[in-house]
Amino acid sequence: MARDDVADDGPPAKKARPTSVEDVVVERAGQGAAAMKSGRGALTLEEIAGDKLTQLAIKHWSEAARQQEQPPAFSPQLVEQIYRQELGGGQTRPPLLRRIMLLEVSQYLEGYLWPNFDPVTSSDGHVMSMLIMVNEKFRETVPPWTAFHTHKDVFPAFFQRVLALRTPAARAQLAQHESTAYLLFMINAFQSLEDEMVRAQVLKLVSLPLWHGLSHGRLQLELAAQPALAKRWKALLKKEAKAAAAAAAKKQQQQPAGDQDAAAATAQPKELPRAEAAFLPGMLQEFLHCLRTADAKLTGQSPPAAAVTAAAAADPAADADDEDDEDAAADGSAAAADAAANGHQQPATAAGGQQQRQQRRKPGRVGKRLLVHLERFVEFLIDLLSQLPTRRFVHAVVEDQQLLVKARRSVLYSSPEGHLFRQLLDLLNFYCDFPLNDHTGEQLKEEDVVGQHYDKVCQVQRLFFKHWPQLRDLALANCAAACDPAGLKRALQGLSQDELRDLVCKQLRLVGQDDPWAQDHDFLLDVVVTAYQRRASQRAAINAMPLYPTEGLLWDATQIPTAAYSGERPLALPKLNLQFLSPSDYLLRNFHLFRLEAAYEVREDIEVALQRLQPGKDFDNNIKFKGWSKMCTPVTSFRITQVAPARVGEAHPALVHAEVVIDTRGMRGDVASGWDELKQHDVLFMLAVNPPNEDELLEMAASSNSGTAAAAAANMSLVQRVGLLAVRGAEIVEVRDEEGGLMNDFTGRVRLDERKPPKGFVRTYVLALDPAQYQLDVNATSAGTAPDVYTTFNLLLRRDAKENNFKAVLESIRDSLNEQLVIPEWLVDIFLGYGDAGAAHYTQMPDEGRIKTVDFKDTFLDAQHLINSFPHYDVTFVTGSSSSGGNGSSKISTGSGQYDPAALPAPPYKVTFPTDQQQLQIAPGSTKRGADAESTLGSTTTAAEGTASGSTKPVLLVEHYKPVNMGPYPEDKPKGNEVRFTPVQAEAVSSGVQPGLTMVVGPPGTGKTDTAVQILQVLYHNCPGQRTLLITHSNQALNDLFAKMVARDIPARYLLRLGMGERDLDVDDDFSRAGRVNNMLARRLQLLAEVERLASLLGVASAEYTCETAGYFWLLHVLSR
Repeated sequence: MARDDVADDGPPAKKARPTSVEDVVVERAGQGAAAMKSGRGALTLEEIAGDKLTQLAIKHWSEAARQQEQPPAFSPQLVEQIYRQELGGGQTRPPLLRRIMLLEVSQYLEGYLWPNFDPVTSSDGHVMSMLIMVNEKFRETVPPWTAFHTHKDVFPAFFQRVLALRTPAARAQLAQHESTAYLLFMINAFQSLEDEMVRAQVLKLVSLPLWHGLSHGRLQLELAAQPALAKRWKALLKKEAKAAAAAAAKKQQQQPAGDQDAAAATAQPKELPRAEAAFLPGMLQEFLHCLRTADAKLTGQSPPAAAVTAAAAADPAADADDEDDEDAAADGSAAAADAAANGHQQPATAAGGQQQRQQRRKPGRVGKRLLVHLERFVEFLIDLLSQLPTRRFVHAVVEDQQLLVKARRSVLYSSPEGHLFRQLLDLLNFYCDFPLNDHTGEQLKEEDVVGQHYDKVCQVQRLFFKHWPQLRDLALANCAAACDPAGLKRALQGLSQDELRDLVCKQLRLVGQDDPWAQDHDFLLDVVVTAYQRRASQRAAINAMPLYPTEGLLWDATQIPTAAYSGERPLALPKLNLQFLSPSDYLLRNFHLFRLEAAYEVREDIEVALQRLQPGKDFDNNIKFKGWSKMCTPVTSFRITQVAPARVGEAHPALVHAEVVIDTRGMRGDVASGWDELKQHDVLFMLAVNPPNEDELLEMAASSNSGTAAAAAANMSLVQRVGLLAVRGAEIVEVRDEEGGLMNDFTGRVRLDERKPPKGFVRTYVLALDPAQYQLDVNATSAGTAPDVYTTFNLLLRRDAKENNFKAVLESIRDSLNEQLVIPEWLVDIFLGYGDAGAAHYTQMPDEGRIKTVDFKDTFLDAQHLINSFPHYDVTFVTGSSSSGGNGSSKISTGSGQYDPAALPAPPYKVTFPTDQQQLQIAPGSTKRGADAESTLGSTTTAAEGTASGSTKPVLLVEHYKPVNMGPYPEDKPKGNEVRFTPVQAEAVSSGVQPGLTMVVGPPGTGKTDTAVQILQVLYHNCPGQRTLLITHSNQALNDLFAKMVARDIPARYLLRLGMGERDLDVDDDFSRAGRVNNMLARRLQLLAEVERLASLLGVASAEYTCETAGYFWLLHVLSR
């Protein structure tokens, strides 16, 4: 972990592993003598080369040292020395990040720690050193588990040693930063479920034995709801009882006879559950103890008596720093509490030293390291609940502890220091309430969630009616009134403390009877209200969320990190793991992350524009801009023009329109053209700045002891220096010139021949504001908590069109969330990261879902090409009048290799595949390897040997057919395929037409584009009634595919090109939404002209033909002849 005061010394966002000590050189701007003296300056190459860690690495674990004839012997004392001196072992201060980076560059873990790890003799410092180095690998995005794979058989024992650090005696010796490093290792381990070695160990911590930590009442409820788990639970109890009896008998046999009698006469303490069962409950108790310690510091009270440990008093240097002293007093607080509860005696501390620290304690302040530990633990719970393999049994434990209610009642939750803590708890609450069946993984529909909630409310009303006469009014109320938090709390206030505790703990079973919090009357009320109040749906929360970033989000470092972010503290962001709870969970995570990513880019553009504009104030206190910006300009006027009433069921206006006016006079030609080219649906940002004047700067300088106004301004952030008040986004509805004429109109209100150059220099933009954000601003203004920002806008910002499409993407994701997602069953598990991708291959699909006969059109250039494309089949050509083997038909089998190539029919072909495709699981291009491939090959051979035709290959029936005549003219004949596809490419075409997942992977130049075009060609002709959506990563790739599709046998009226890249499409026709209509109209005129020409040749009187009269002409004058 990084040291608090030098957390930013390391590179903020390291993308690749450093390959030498030179890569560890850290540049730091603005460093002076004081920075160098305090150790915060940059490391030079000479310092790195002469560093003692570098010298130790060269001597003990470098590649050269390990390749010597007599490698240096392993020294446990050296490991302990490095751990104590460099990694902060046993110290109250965390280690310097640069020291950890040096150890990582020298391959300390893979070169010294892991090869010499012994599960029995290695010390706790050795284990903690490995945890810290693994965390550093994760921070640097280096593969963390590669070194452990060299000795996989030792990893289970290593993980048991890691769990042994959770014993009360071991935890009592860990400082706060060491506990946080341990917690961070667990976070990283549970984020590595894709690694089988790690997954086998960590999933034991969240399996069924975890329910030993449930209260008795909650355990009975869970087992009653899951009968299958009840059977497993009984079997588990029998197995544990048998193991405990065997262990006790073995222990008794090992004792002398006299000791056995003494042991029998002595009452034995109850044996604690095994480490897997006690791991998470113990961490939950530690979190609650740390939370109480933080609350005590914020309120100026003494921390809990159990929060003082030997680790806190071990280092006298902690007395020199209040923050370190406070954090040290909280080190191992839960360890001390657990030790006291289990009969372990804690080492005594100096009472005088504690009294001195009590006197020096500063009230109203919580240590940073304690706060980071609390935040990391909430992140840990979020990770556990956001993955199906870990959520199943953890969710009940977290709910039984009522962790969210306890955390929200803390002082830290409502304090300014707990801003990130609150955000993380909100994210934890989201995953606690996620509509999902924890045991089946099935996502619940919104109506199912509402139905379950009201069933629970009706159940508790029946309980009130039968057993609680004083709650009769609440029992007879409607469900909406019973769910109302205020009414529910008001009704329960009439119960005494004992009555409320019996109701909540014994009958509702929301809290364990032995929970110390059960003595708190207000806590019990909050628990009942939280359990039975109506929760807002995810859909409603997303729909009410503004899409445009505001100043509060743009400069919130807990959600959008700055370039100096070192990873020391977590971020209140969902993680894009390899596994997701449901398709909605996947979309929600992408919605939030893409919104924040777009906000990060918007923030950069705003900062660049403000730095260029250099806002300030003159002597008359008027805002002036000393510079200029290409993408940002002052606003002449701004006003709200329309606020439509809210739609039914919505709490914000239906639309909010505004007009903003700018003046392009004085701009360069290219800059003015950029503002003139803005069109409908482009996104603009309105800024309100009010920079401080000279007097205000002098006041700030006096308060901060900066000396001068210039020095005070230099110490301020950009937002403070320019006085940024508000940022609001909007979408352009229309653009007007100085005379009110429409500009860049593509809605059809201005015809192409009526378009004229814009008049004057004044431009008026009609903007559509975000109705949800407008309602929030109006509510804040009405409540007096914020000024009216819509009267303060004085800058207008535009962005590059290619980087400004975030609103359309967010709207698409939100629309998908509002609709019922339809995902094929074979794709759901793969999409969520739980299924086998091989199970989605078309050979694994049921026979009724596949296309039996496929029209390959022009895929094959000749018969031999088709035979070579399917080497695993006996390709049999059916010739004659029938493909069923009746009269006039014959078959030519090519499986034996004896056939006449001249007798084979020419393309095109229709191919009929065998009904049992399961026998060909090793298709060309298959990605299966190893044991999977061997087992599949064995099944293929068995199926082939069992065919009744006598051939060793399944039969593939091929039928030639006569293609439809598209016309007598050369231009009527479409361009055919000229590529001789390889067997792998032909199999890709066959797979792409069938239901299932098809992946075409290869380096550039291997024919991926041609294969994709052929798949689309064959797919269209075999399934003409279906729609196909083609998505690529770039406009260029899509244009290449589209241009090749246009030249193939697909009618142009069925092709549509969306997106900005349509302008760069190298084709003759226009395939945009408006261009398709124009193309069809032009094609209509062309065909009607052909009708008139044919009519004149036939001597028919000329007339103004329409599509209808052209049909009559065809019937009367063409078919009749």
